[in-house]
Amino acid sequence: AVSRKLMPDSIYTAKLRRAGIRIGTGRDLSMLRHVPVSSVSYATLPPEPIYASDPLSKLVTLHAHHNVPDFPVVDSDGRYMGMVTGADMRTALIDREAIPLLLVAELMRNDLPVIKPDEHLDTVIEKFSRDDVSSLVLVDGFEGTKPLALVTRAKVMSRYNAVLDEA
Repeated sequence: AVSRKLMPDSIYTAKLRRAGIRIGTGRDLSMLRHVPVSSVSYATLPPEPIYASDPLSKLVTLHAHHNVPDFPVVDSDGRYMGMVTGADMRTALIDREAIPLLLVAELMRNDLPVIKPDEHLDTVIEKFSRDDVSSLVLVDGFEGTKPLALVTRAKVMSRYNAVLDEA
């Protein structure tokens, strides 16, 4: 116990700590069960809705002018259908000649989880750990289908670190 006070890291975790990666404990996880996702600051949605039938060039323009990293896709009633991630956009930009020929539906992922307003950080972090994306869509709590905002992995981890600092 005394040695742990003097040197809290093992030879394995010391390198991670120097790199800025914090290793939590079971106690940290239980604390996250009490931190609502509403305590995380959200990224805004694109200024206009994105439909599956839109040309991909629309996303390229929105990204260039509004610096939106990920794009939730909705149907004609505004219900969430899926998302085009920034990573998928970068992959598409490798072959610029194909962009005018592609539709949003061809890059849209419909396998990503959504976040509801009543969820807590433990659940949100678990969702991010399953899918290697930079953001997930926060949907309304009633129908669970209308996108409200983007919750980014960076903001969630920032809040996680703040919770650890408060403990």
